[in-house]
Amino acid sequence: MTKRLAQFGIGGLTALMLIGCSGSSDSGTETAAATTTTVDITGNWTGTWTSSKALADGQVPTNKIEGAYTQSGTTVSGTTNLYGVGGCFVLGAGLSSQYAKMTTSGTVQGKMISGAVTSTLSTATDKVFYSLEVVSATQMKGSYTISSSTKQKENCENSGGTFVLTKK
Repeated sequence: MTKRLAQFGIGGLTALMLIGCSGSSDSGTETAAATTTTVDITGNWTGTWTSSKALADGQVPTNKIEGAYTQSGTTVSGTTNLYGVGGCFVLGAGLSSQYAKMTTSGTVQGKMISGAVTSTLSTATDKVFYSLEVVSATQMKGSYTISSSTKQKENCENSGGTFVLTKK
């Protein structure tokens, strides 16, 4: 009788372990999380940025933004042209239309992208951090914060605003 209980106990324990393993529902959750799709923003974009800080005359600055971006997996890179930012950023020689050509980098997580836009000029320390949401295949919106400005540090650094971009 003791032999039979021991045999049943070991066999029963093995059967319970196998049933417990095969009945696990966690594997479906892990598979779903691992296959989360991200967006692809490769292409040319245009839109507007709007400052959250009013000028001395009470006007809220808003102007044009253009970008050309490539995406490889979850990494975004490219260039961004910011217009009307001559008061905060070094524009470079011959840029009479007051735009700053900036290098863009970022990381994609689902429909969200965050990263930095930095000056392409070696003499400038201009840097903007951004966070955006891809609303659709043709629209992105987000916010930005100027973390470093070569010009007018007291007026530009730690200021920010919002932007909207549409795919061309």
